[in-house]
Amino acid sequence: MENVLGQNSATITWKTDEPATSQVAYGTSEKDLVNLTLEDKALVTEHKVLLAKLANGTTYYYQVISIDAFGNKAKSDVGKFSIADNTPPVISKVAALPKAETAVLSFDTNDEATGLIAYGLAKDKLTSITPASKLGLKHVFNLADLKQSTKYY
Repeated sequence: MENVLGQNSATITWKTDEPATSQVAYGTSEKDLVNLTLEDKALVTEHKVLLAKLANGTTYYYQVISIDAFGNKAKSDVGKFSIADNTPPVISKVAALPKAETAVLSFDTNDEATGLIAYGLAKDKLTSITPASKLGLKHVFNLADLKQSTKYY
């Protein structure tokens, strides 16, 4: 079996040793394959089924099903694949609290993400970069050794 991932879709392909139908059972739990594609009743040995409208950032489990001309049903072992989360996080609640030669910068994201702060003395020259934060929803950075009475971007 092979699966080819697309944006919110997966194509499952497999071969049988004799002509048979094509169908895929799938779901988000290995023990609960609740979605079933329409059975393609064409008797073929090379099978291809498209699973569409899948959710970003989700792992799916699937099992292929083929039935030959005599009604003998074959099921594969359960396989799995993941649909990547291609949606960037939304940044909100950006705040800066300057103090003497330090500043605390913070922001939130609507999805688990890492964050970092790039800053400098000009908008087009952000030369200092903080280490990335850990995966999370709230991100706080402490900047040190800043020059007093200096505008930072």
